[in-house]
Parts: sequence; structure tokens; C-alpha cells
Amino acid sequence: MADELRIIILEMDIEPESAPARIRLTVDTPEGVTIGAITRLTKALQKSDDLALALGRDDFKVEVSSPGERFGLRQPWQFPRHLGKSLKVRLKGPAGSDTVAAVVAGVLEQVVDGGIVLAIGSDERTLNWNDIEQAVVITDW
Repeated sequence: MADELRIIILEMDIEPESAPARIRLTVDTPEGVTIGAITRLTKALQKSDDLALALGRDDFKVEVSSPGERFGLRQPWQFPRHLGKSLKVRLKGPAGSDTVAAVVAGVLEQVVDGGIVLAIGSDERTLNWNDIEQAVVITDW
């Protein structure tokens, strides 16, 4: 049960008018989230009288998932467990713009106070947290 206490909600979507009402959560932890933790959290929420009261109905469905590739890495605490892995990092565009400034790919060498260090070929590049929109772990399968 201790792992539930460290679970962080990254994204939540509530559809109170659907039949049954639907609650979708994307969760993670600094160590990564396990299937067991997701299962326990889903069951606990599904049985929650407080949640039923907040929704104003007893018929609701809870869906809990891990971030996966779609969500990527967005928070500094998500990066350390991916040291040594290849990342594709989308950098933010100019303030107030919806455009992406650049996409860089490399191996995550370090997580430092202000951001991350990527090895790109024989070079290293430091990316600041404020410049990172999202990073995705590149899988080889």
C-alpha cells in the first residue's frame, strides 16, 4: 500500500455525464508505476464513497494508466530513472507560441539541477528544464 502514497496524478479527465460516468487518470512515481499499484488504485477509487458523492452518482468507471510513450516525460522527477536511455526531446518555441523550437535526440547522460545533459554523437548538450516541452524514450522495437 505504500506505493499508492507516492503516486502522482499527471493528467485527469472526468466525464460525469457519460453512462456510466468515467474518470481517467494518468499516474506515475519517481521510480515508475507498477501494474500492481495501478490495479490497487483503480480498485480503491472504484469503491470510494467519497468519489461517488463528489460525482453525485454511484455508477462510474475508473481507468488508471501509466504515462507511456504518448505522454512522455514532462516533469524533472521523471528523468533520473531513464539515465543511459535514448531520448527524443521536443523544445519549447517562443513564449506565447504553439510552435516547437526544435527536436533533439541523444542519450540521457545526466540529470542536473537546471535540466538534463544529452550525449549527441561525440558532443554533449545541456537542456534547461524551462526549454523542455516533452521528452520521449526511444524504444528499439
